[in-house]
Amino acid sequence: VQRTLWECRQTFLRSKHGNAPSVKIHLSGICNECLEPEPEFKMRLDKQIKQAIYGARSLELQQLNLKEIPREIFNIKNLSRLDLSRNPLNGSIEWDIGLDFLKSLSLKDCGLQEISPSIQALKSLTELVLENNYLSVLPKQIFRLF
Repeated sequence: VQRTLWECRQTFLRSKHGNAPSVKIHLSGICNECLEPEPEFKMRLDKQIKQAIYGARSLELQQLNLKEIPREIFNIKNLSRLDLSRNPLNGSIEWDIGLDFLKSLSLKDCGLQEISPSIQALKSLTELVLENNYLSVLPKQIFRLF
């Protein structure tokens, strides 16, 4: 049953976002590997971000294998909903710039181990989804949001 649900979810996401990004490896230096998205995936991601910049109030970037939040997102002035679920963000995210109107933020299943105290910069936030992460402690600043 779990396998069937997973396959249905994958089929739905492919129909909505296209195929998952393929990644090629470029060697840069001795024993260093740098993963870089294929150009077609990068163009699709850029298109979604540009649509949000030009008036969309919601941006859904779930399951795109993003390792970090694209910096362009912080320049979207009227963004009220951001969904970054199921991306391997892993590290701490700094929220100290932009996103003044963000009301809903989903970081579900992103492998996060901590939430930066800078999350208090999201003053309009009313919904924060942090399910299925590796959080052991929440910063006290998070409670000032609600």
